[in-house]
Amino acid sequence: MLIKDYQKYLNLSRVLNSTFGTDGADNKAFNTQSVKFDILDDGMLKCRYMMIVNFGSDTMMREMMRRYRTEAMGMLEAALDRIKEEYRTQFPGLDVPKFSIMEETIGEEVEFLTFGPYKGTRKAYYRFGCLIEIT
Repeated sequence: MLIKDYQKYLNLSRVLNSTFGTDGADNKAFNTQSVKFDILDDGMLKCRYMMIVNFGSDTMMREMMRRYRTEAMGMLEAALDRIKEEYRTQFPGLDVPKFSIMEETIGEEVEFLTFGPYKGTRKAYYRFGCLIEIT
């Protein structure tokens, strides 16, 4: 992908860098949840959200998917707000980028961790992903 504004790309990559030993954005609210961002170019981010969920049956899981999606969107928006604040503090005087979630790119899935016929609850990974436009 072609990078049009290289300085904005570098600034965003510094803010989003969450590798060990850096001052990158910490987007982890709990040990069972994580939000990760990959910068694709100066106009697009890829977001991945994951959490561990518990439920009793497949029917209950399907009903809870709406709640999980709402929670994922809330965590994503909060993480984007933290990124804006971090950008504002690291690069004062520069325009803070605006982020808009591309609704048509949202995808979600469930991966079972425990699945026993004699257990009352089941545990799974809930994954949510989308693309975010940067303006």
